[in-house]
Amino acid sequence: FTPTISLQTFVRPYFYTADFKNYKVFSESKSFNFEPIDSETNQFYDESYDLNDKILQGNTVLRWEYSPGSTLYLVWQQSRNTLIDDIYGKANFRLYDDFRGTFRNKPVNIFLVKLSYWFGS
Repeated sequence: FTPTISLQTFVRPYFYTADFKNYKVFSESKSFNFEPIDSETNQFYDESYDLNDKILQGNTVLRWEYSPGSTLYLVWQQSRNTLIDDIYGKANFRLYDDFRGTFRNKPVNIFLVKLSYWFGS
C-alpha cells in the first residue's frame, strides 16, 4: 500500500497420492531378495496404507512500520486438510475434485500479533 504498510499473502497447496501394490518382504538377511506377501494369509498386509491427502495452507501478513525500526504485524494463517479416500475411493487423483474437496472440511485458523519496538538513539 505504502512504504510503511504492506499486505502479503501466501498459499501453498500440497496434493499427494500413493497407491501401494505388490507388497514384499526380505527373504534373507543382508541380501536384496524379496518374497511377495499373500494378502489373505499375512496379518501385516493392509491396503489402508494407500494415501490420498490434500492440504491447503495460507498465510496473510499485514505489516505496519509505525515508527522507523518499529513494526506491528497482524498474521492470519489457515490450514485445511482432507483425506479424500472416504469420498472418492482409494488413491484416485482428481485435481478438480480434490481441490474442491479441501473446502468441505472445517479450517484451522490461527491469528497472531507481533509488535517490535526499536530502542535506538
